[in-house]
Amino acid sequence: MRNSEITIRAHSLSKRFDRTMIFEGVSFSLGTGESIAVTGPNGSGKSTLCDIVAGIRRPTGGSLEYILNGTAQSEDGPLNAIGIASPRVNPYDELTGMENVDFAARARGVDPSTALPLFESFGLNRHRDKALRHYSSGMRQRLKLILAVLHRPPLLILDEPGSNLDSDGKRQLAGYIESLRAHTAIVIATNDREDAMLCAGAVSLA
Repeated sequence: MRNSEITIRAHSLSKRFDRTMIFEGVSFSLGTGESIAVTGPNGSGKSTLCDIVAGIRRPTGGSLEYILNGTAQSEDGPLNAIGIASPRVNPYDELTGMENVDFAARARGVDPSTALPLFESFGLNRHRDKALRHYSSGMRQRLKLILAVLHRPPLLILDEPGSNLDSDGKRQLAGYIESLRAHTAIVIATNDREDAMLCAGAVSLA
């Protein structure tokens, strides 16, 4: 979907769990070629906001508007146009890296061979046939990033993408995001200043 144009408009979003208000009044607009960092202290709702934008959770209040190639989408979002890497998204330990990619690619209707350059880009090429249970935490994070971008989504949501990455991994992440920037809308939830600087705009959750 690399040539797709997307716009997301969040209107006064709020989220409550039981009697606790996590955040409220969150509004922003994001389009192809734009990027925002979602920042805030632990417990402020960064991951929850990512889940809402990805269509995984529903907001308690407010609304989200998605426009894909000039056409309004459902309030759950155009799911195949969204890629997400999050601590809550876990590949299968019993499968190899390549088998995880093959499974995800077929579910997305993508040729699994298109992932081969991604293994190279993220420094996992020599580990792609290794079972995930033998991956380090940093290798797992790299695989999550591969799975998020596998289908070339016009909207990419990254929740703490630099977590567990060494300096080489962070450099690879920054380089790949730069390669996506012109044709992707990007949301990065982070408290890492280096990750936040990959984005041109910001949404701060108090």
